[in-house]
Amino acid sequence: RSPTGLLVAKLGEMECGQFVGKVKPDRNIERLATRYNLDTRVVSRLTELRVRRKKTQTEDFNRLEQHLSLCKRPSATATLLIGKVLEGELKQIPDVTTAKALAQRFKLDKDAKSKLREIAEKRAEDVEEVMLHLEKTLAMSHQPSATLCKLAKTLMDGGKKKSADDKYVNQSVSDADSPVEERPKSRSAARSECSTDSSSIRRRRA
Repeated sequence: RSPTGLLVAKLGEMECGQFVGKVKPDRNIERLATRYNLDTRVVSRLTELRVRRKKTQTEDFNRLEQHLSLCKRPSATATLLIGKVLEGELKQIPDVTTAKALAQRFKLDKDAKSKLREIAEKRAEDVEEVMLHLEKTLAMSHQPSATLCKLAKTLMDGGKKKSADDKYVNQSVSDADSPVEERPKSRSAARSECSTDSSSIRRRRA
């Protein structure tokens, strides 16, 4: 919002008797800000989310906290998700309950948790199906974190399996009907695949 536009809006609220000079501190916002070390801009966005979505604020905050518990950059992730919801790109913050349970079950490292959260966000429409396939795949892996990092890009690009026994297939490439061969990698190579943050977070500004 521009300063001029904000001033005009507030003057209009004052004329209608709707202006509130100071928003009361919210315990949920204060708790999230403290726990995840959120910056002041994110706190402002959280307040805006609470005010503009009063009916769903409990669900919004619960889901947002799930995302923050999995990501590596809480302030950036919160800014991204709140922005998408308030701007109408998302009807609601994606539910990552199943993803969080997978992270705990397979004791995923920070990088893998972050990628898992991104997968759940980008595949929100069929997240349960994707998480089910991931659960079966990780259960057969000796290095769940490395395996998830290897599959992350394919899944975020819309990759899928025809059945639980198939390899993940990327729909965006020309050989989409060919299975992706899984080769063992060193820990350093696996870490490099997982350590890169999503470009969507870097591009978005508060």
